[in-house]
Amino acid sequence: MTKIQYRPEIDGLRAIAVFAVIIFHAEFFYGESQLFQGGFFGVDIFFVISGFLITSLIIKEIESTKLFSFLGFYNRRIRRLIPVLVFIFIIFFPFAWFLLLPDNFVDFSKSIIWSNIFLSNFYWSDSLQVYGAESSNLKPFLHTWTLAIEEQFYILYPIILILTYKWFKPYIIYVLITIILLSLYFAETMSGKDPLSSFYLLHTRFWELLTGGLLAFTSNSYQAKEKQNICLNLLPLLGLCLIFYSFFYVEFQFSKHPGLITLIPVMGTALIIAFSNKDVFLTKILSYKLFVYIGLLSYSLYLWHFPLFAFLRIGGYFDTILLKSCAIYVTFILSALSYKYIEQPFRSKTRTPAKVFYITIIICTSIILIVNCLVIKKDGYPGRFNQSIALGVQEMKEYRQTYWESTDAYLKVKDFTKNNFSVVVIGNSWAKDIANSLAEKSEYEINFNGMTGHRCKAITLNLLKPKNKYYLNAQTACLERNVLRFKTELPNTNLVILADNKWMAKVNDKAIASEVLKNIGFLRKYGYQGPVMIISNRPTYKIGIFEIIKEYGAVGDGINKYAQKYLQEPPHILRKQDSIAADFYKDNKIYYYSLVNSLCGKEGCKVLYENMPLYYDKDHLTKSGALFVGPKLVDFIESNIRSK
Repeated sequence: MTKIQYRPEIDGLRAIAVFAVIIFHAEFFYGESQLFQGGFFGVDIFFVISGFLITSLIIKEIESTKLFSFLGFYNRRIRRLIPVLVFIFIIFFPFAWFLLLPDNFVDFSKSIIWSNIFLSNFYWSDSLQVYGAESSNLKPFLHTWTLAIEEQFYILYPIILILTYKWFKPYIIYVLITIILLSLYFAETMSGKDPLSSFYLLHTRFWELLTGGLLAFTSNSYQAKEKQNICLNLLPLLGLCLIFYSFFYVEFQFSKHPGLITLIPVMGTALIIAFSNKDVFLTKILSYKLFVYIGLLSYSLYLWHFPLFAFLRIGGYFDTILLKSCAIYVTFILSALSYKYIEQPFRSKTRTPAKVFYITIIICTSIILIVNCLVIKKDGYPGRFNQSIALGVQEMKEYRQTYWESTDAYLKVKDFTKNNFSVVVIGNSWAKDIANSLAEKSEYEINFNGMTGHRCKAITLNLLKPKNKYYLNAQTACLERNVLRFKTELPNTNLVILADNKWMAKVNDKAIASEVLKNIGFLRKYGYQGPVMIISNRPTYKIGIFEIIKEYGAVGDGINKYAQKYLQEPPHILRKQDSIAADFYKDNKIYYYSLVNSLCGKEGCKVLYENMPLYYDKDHLTKSGALFVGPKLVDFIESNIRSK
């Protein structure tokens, strides 16, 4: 097997990268600021290092043997990546069985299957596009997308490199630079248009790995220069400064990442790799035994931390600094054990012969795939919990398929051309709930105009002030794309309903009141002069309704009383907001309706009706919820609007 010169400072660099990722995912806060808010860039450091090492190995093998063994190359990658991954899939499955609700369990199993074939980045790119998708921090194997990126790179890159090396060797650096620039261009443009696809797919990450590959051709010439050159000694320190700048001063939610912003940690990593040598001060620091050891554990650390954190969050044991610190400590213990007893033995051909290795991996992988396919086929085994959850799972599945599968921001829910009373519902996912409720319980012609596409805040342009021009541009686009629809639909509409989360009920805030009236003016501008109805406020919960049912352990009216302790705001606070809002909208000749009136009574707010869940998460309605709310909405419209 061809080997390259071992560079301990690269393991030290790995230690910094994995530490940043772990702290980022642990979500420590100092006041309102997250520590290592740019810690996600640790993944990009890994990509650069991988590109450098893989390219160095390929070049070394070609130059020393004049040949390249694809079989040997992929055998090393499989021995490196698969054993710990398979072990972790097995270890966390029982936690999923006992802790995950059926739909989450199905999602968990799908992620394992896609991860096993190293295509999980495509799965996450697609599944996280679904509006209202569960928090990514609760997806135990979300982090496997990076392994998928690297495996796809390992399949494509050797072919590209060897062909280029054979036919265009004098121009190989120019070829790599060209591909880097093209990939970076795709990353920058796609991150503005389709951020999730840009984040998770290979073509927008290729440039990061290739930057490392380019270093393999150039770094030796830099290191060969005079070792005592002051400038060369300072460049690795500059690289480290760039890396830490990205960790502390770049926020994920306000960055087009990957893109030009990603150049900061990538160039920082490149400077360290290119200009480090044993006499450079930073190299000595990064080569310190503790850093090197953590770097050697980095793969296990990366694999263990995310599912461990996710299940602790799901179980409610990840909400204090002490619990998070203990979780990190446990992660290090588990990683040290898996490195010693799984990684090292399975990477060694003498300790684990090929026959034993592949038989073990094939058997384990086959069992994993079969078991998780059964989970999907059985809809997440809803029988593990009580009957209300079992019934709710099937209903949720139907509800999702009927109303929520389309990622298009515009959905025509119902179109009764024979009926002359038409309603346009405008707003976010809560507005879609309203459209669905009306479509279920009326013969109105219902059109839903979603204003919430990616990064569209509420239904207004300026209600939530964007922190930078990118967000302002995104919100402007959200508003502008609806103008043509308004021009054609609004003049012929009998009723416009504006519905969002709780913003439009908080009109005691003058800025919010002003923005609401601006929206009404926007409708009037495009030809609509009819009645406007505002629907805002509804009881929401701190955890999902199915989690409450599972925790309570039974169904019936008792669950409604039990759920009150999880309300985000008690009913009397919501009703106080409603009273102020109702007066404001009455003064402005606008109809106001709150779902608090529908879902809450003297004994509190309902989460179950006739033993069926009214919500499928913390605040969105199931089909039962739509059927429960719909008649009340129709009665209000018929008696207050249509009869006049």
